[in-house]
Amino acid sequence: MGMKRYDMFPLFSDAIESENISEIQLNKLISAVTQHLTSLLNKFKDYFPVENDPRVGNEWVRNPFVIQQNNQLTTVLDDKLIELATDNGLNAIFEKS
Repeated sequence: MGMKRYDMFPLFSDAIESENISEIQLNKLISAVTQHLTSLLNKFKDYFPVENDPRVGNEWVRNPFVIQQNNQLTTVLDDKLIELATDNGLNAIFEKS
């Protein structure tokens, strides 16, 4: 919001373009919207804490060809993942899709 790019918020953008809003009113409105979005972000952090993010250690699900150290797999599954990750043929197919 601070960069005066409102295209993400089409209703807001339309409202400030169609209404005759002074710079002071616009700044107050931007401040209120920014405060609301910041509050919303903090609530998301309460509901979805970073420490409990299920993606941590499981990035291989999205891209099995990126080798990572701290996955949450058993030794046998980790060995199979390494075997898969080093298969250049499968990697080429994956990259094309």
